[in-house]
Amino acid sequence: MGYAPRKRAKRIYPRISTAPKVAETKPLGFAGYKVGMTQILMIDDRKEGPTRNQEIVVPVTILETPPLTVAGIKAYT
Repeated sequence: MGYAPRKRAKRIYPRISTAPKVAETKPLGFAGYKVGMTQILMIDDRKEGPTRNQEIVVPVTILETPPLTVAGIKAYT
């Protein structure tokens, strides 16, 4: 209940206001909505800790991604 106002989005696509400037070619952003959370069981593969090599419960976030449209292409020589 910490987010206000609690209502549905007005449109299906998100508003992306800025993008980082980088020198190498790579995807700069990923648009999606947080749908919910769940939990998974996994083997703890960290090198140190009290639960090493044991099965633990880890919280995960579920994202929904709408279909994206290409808005621009850059060509590098």
